[in-house]
Amino acid sequence: MARGFITALVLGGILALTAPVSSAQAALVLFEFNGTGGDTTVQATLGIDSSLVIPDGTFTHADLSSFSVQYNGTFTAASSSLPPSLSGQFNNVADVFSSLFVNAPLTIPGHTGTNNFQFFGLNGESWSMAVTGPAPGPVQLVGTGTWTVAPIPVPAAIWLFGSGLAGVIGLERRTSKTRSIGS
Repeated sequence: MARGFITALVLGGILALTAPVSSAQAALVLFEFNGTGGDTTVQATLGIDSSLVIPDGTFTHADLSSFSVQYNGTFTAASSSLPPSLSGQFNNVADVFSSLFVNAPLTIPGHTGTNNFQFFGLNGESWSMAVTGPAPGPVQLVGTGTWTVAPIPVPAAIWLFGSGLAGVIGLERRTSKTRSIGS
């Protein structure tokens, strides 16, 4: 048993040394948006520190760790940069918006005009995109959707450590059982 325990400690130490070290920040909370409007779809993600996801907690674009939006319809548009303007507040229960307003420009391949994508309304459930200039503009698109809290995937190192530890324990039990039978 001692050899298996030492092996597990060594493996755990190696994984601990190779894991990224973070500051004293809380965990990331990732919100996903799925919306429609006619024959279009909109997907977005908003990543924010869990220390801000508190009842009645407010936040701005400076508080985000990530933001992306993807529009698919008669043309495509996307953004993966933090929006220049965003404000929001969580409801009296954590993980639910009571308000959200995001104003972000999107990249539209082959388009040189301006565009503006917005989430707005209670819970940020409404979206609108205004496009000016040459094709595909001018156009005004609107729709609705839902923000949900997305599960954060468990890092691969944890799965690897867990499976390695289970293997070491299984090997030790098998070895112990063989020693017991042989005695």
